Amino acid sequence: MRYLLYFTFALLLLNQSVEAQRYTGLMGLSWNVSVPLGQSTNFVGETSLRGGQFEFRDFLNSNLSLGGSLGWNGYQEYEPRETYPIDNGAITTDLTKFVYTLPVLFNVHRYFPVSENVLPYIGAGIGAKYSRHAIYYSIYTTEENKWGFAVRPEIGVIFPINDVGIILAADYLWATNDSSILNFGNTSSLNFRLGMVLLR
Repeated sequence: MRYLLYFTFALLLLNQSVEAQRYTGLMGLSWNVSVPLGQSTNFVGETSLRGGQFEFRDFLNSNLSLGGSLGWNGYQEYEPRETYPIDNGAITTDLTKFVYTLPVLFNVHRYFPVSENVLPYIGAGIGAKYSRHAIYYSIYTTEENKWGFAVRPEIGVIFPINDVGIILAADYLWATNDSSILNFGNTSSLNFRLGMVLLR
C-alpha cells in the first residue's frame, strides 16, 4: 500500500509539458487478480485468479475522464475433514468456501501525460458491491447474499498504440459487505489488472 502512495505522489510531481493525444473515450476489458485483506481473510484468505472488469470512460479533456465499471471475482478455499457444530449436534466433513463479488462503480480518473504512448493516471470509484458468501459441506449449504457501499482508489498506466492500448492498474476496494452468520465484517481487497482498451 505504501508503494501505491509513492507512485501517486510521483505522478502529481511530473512535468505536464507533454501533450497527450486527445481521446474522447475508451472501453476496456481486463483480467483481475484479487488479494483479500483484513476481515475478508477471516472467511476466505486465498488470492483469486478468477476475475475481470469491464469499464468505459468519457474524456472531458485530455487530463480528466468520467465513467463506470463492472467487475467480478470468484474466491474459493478448501478445508479438510473436521468436526463442525451445527444446530442440535455436529457434523464431520470437509467443506469448500466460495465468495463471488460484483462491484458496480462510478469512476473519475486524472491523467498525467508522459508521451503519446505512456499515459499514467490516478482515479477513484464509488458505488455498490454485491457479494455472495457460501459454505458447502456434505448435503448442507450456508450462504448469505448482500449489497454494500463500496469505494476504490486506483492507480494505473495506459500504453496507447493507435486506437487500442494496454492497461496496467492496481486498486484497493473497500466495501461495507459483512455477515453475522459467517462472522466477518467489512470486506476489502487489493486488486491488480491487465487488459486491453479501445480508444476513440
